[in-house]
Amino acid sequence: MKSSNPITKGMIFAGCSFTWGQGLYYYSNMQTLVEPPPNQYKVELVKDTHIEYMKSIRFPRFVANHFNTYELCQPWNGGASYSIHDWWRRCFMDKDDPQKRQGNHPAIPPTYNYEDISHVFYQFTQWHRAQSPVWLGNPYPSAHCDVLDDPKFVQWLIDNNLTVDQYIDQAKRKDVQDAKEFLQTFADRGIKVYVMSWPQDLVNHIEQDHWMSSRMIKFDYKGVNYPSIEHMMEDTINHQTVNPELTIYRDVREFDISPQDMHPSKLCHRVIADNIIKHLEREI
Repeated sequence: MKSSNPITKGMIFAGCSFTWGQGLYYYSNMQTLVEPPPNQYKVELVKDTHIEYMKSIRFPRFVANHFNTYELCQPWNGGASYSIHDWWRRCFMDKDDPQKRQGNHPAIPPTYNYEDISHVFYQFTQWHRAQSPVWLGNPYPSAHCDVLDDPKFVQWLIDNNLTVDQYIDQAKRKDVQDAKEFLQTFADRGIKVYVMSWPQDLVNHIEQDHWMSSRMIKFDYKGVNYPSIEHMMEDTINHQTVNPELTIYRDVREFDISPQDMHPSKLCHRVIADNIIKHLEREI
């Protein structure tokens, strides 16, 4: 090691399919691409070459390249808050710790050290993917979305003197609180922490927590400041989508026939990256 060389630390990007980059491989125009049914993901159709291309144009790569460093992302597509937290916590366990081999995903995570990380960017996903505290006879933890569809849930609400709206509000607050506790393990070690939200319906809950809101990244696009990726992608005027180019299935500038995938487009990943970069540079 040469003492005059700067210390390089990596950036963690933790999130769901929006961070992983679902659908970006369609921009490669590879002959091996096979599209699944609309708005679905079939892992067997996505080849390693597709994934390598996807990594090259997703926002974590753009941000890391700008700051002359490297990005660390989950290797699997999708995720709920609990699975995101579980994965990254296990990444920082000792490699010989048996707990590292247990979790919500079959892959054994790599081994990282807090000292080698400079930033963590956390992307909120949909609250109803998280595990519900409600037990309705299912031997395994159910997601909120599964519980909401169970006829026995109505009786559970009555027994607990809750309305559906109160239950949902509590679930959203818990999602934000769980993320805060997860992220504070990094902040306590001097690692810079930032949050951003795909879902618009979590924004108010994030902003109500000073610690979280002070670390929140929003998005400027076409002269409008958007608090969430969803709002930026789905903004409308007179029932017409304002920014269709930010969603893959609407991206007619890049495709003659757009893939039926509702994830962020290549341009959207560039916009997200640019806003992260601007946010960080304002703090330098």
